Amino acid sequence: MLISPPDRVAGRWTPIELSGSEPVQKAKQAAQRARVAVTDPENPVGKAIQDGVAAAKRRREELEAAARSKIQSATNGEENKKGVAE
Repeated sequence: MLISPPDRVAGRWTPIELSGSEPVQKAKQAAQRARVAVTDPENPVGKAIQDGVAAAKRRREELEAAARSKIQSATNGEENKKGVAE
């Protein structure tokens, strides 16, 4: 990655190579460690993420089942009202 800050002496833009710089390398290494931690089920962070995703899936299934139940009971209630009115 090249960026070009102004050269203070000449007032011109001079490219600076960042891909090999120490801060960039440290950031890349930290990102790689984070990726490993997140995907490793033995790592506490990875386990917490997996547990959270599993809990969210269970909750979504519960909410969808409750919604289906309400829709079904509402539909059945309308059918019962039609039968009584006739």
